[in-house]
Amino acid sequence: MKTQDTTGRGRRAAFTLLELVTVVAILGILLSMLVVGATDIMKSQRIANTKAMLRVLGTSLENYARDYNDLYPYTSKSGSMMSPVAADLMPTPSDATYKEEVALYLAITAKRRHGPYYTGSEINVKIVDKDKGLRVFADAWDRPFVYSPPVQKERIPRLKSLGPNPATDPTGSKDDITNYGLD
Repeated sequence: MKTQDTTGRGRRAAFTLLELVTVVAILGILLSMLVVGATDIMKSQRIANTKAMLRVLGTSLENYARDYNDLYPYTSKSGSMMSPVAADLMPTPSDATYKEEVALYLAITAKRRHGPYYTGSEINVKIVDKDKGLRVFADAWDRPFVYSPPVQKERIPRLKSLGPNPATDPTGSKDDITNYGLD
């Protein structure tokens, strides 16, 4: 009859199942914290990127308006006077869903009298009608910027991104990113 070795010298060193499960659980918790942190960093980076795009668009619009006697690009549904460049470049209303946004893109990028006012690559461009080649400026989430020219006594056109969560915020006020208040 063999006697058992109680000193532990003859046993193989190994982890128990409980130790392995504990280590896997700790690694899972650390990994989930890393993923949440990375998601927050990516969201804040996209917000900063969109704000930078709004600054560039705002500067381009100001330069455009300076050359056209404070007139901004717009379509006929707006409440201010149409600038000459936007008037002759604008497609018919049935050509685009994003009428104001297409007018903005066409006017800012047109090679006309003083333009183009924007030639860089800092702002995303999205094609909204492949057949007609209509394009709009898009935010970091690849959604078109919302553009509203100034009406009545406003001096600054409104540029807006719907932000990171447009579907969860139907009123459009919670996480929208606008050109108002940007330095």
